[in-house]
Amino acid sequence: DVVVRVNPNYRLAMHIDTDEGNAANIRTGMLGYIEEIQSRR
Repeated sequence: DVVVRVNPNYRLAMHIDTDEGNAANIRTGMLGYIEEIQSRR
């Protein structure tokens, strides 16, 4: 799980740094998806 700070003016995108990517076994070129938006105030 990743907590993402949001604002109604932000685009639906995020960045994962090297430590998080390594912990999740994510490699260059892989895609991820935003599965749920709990609130978009």
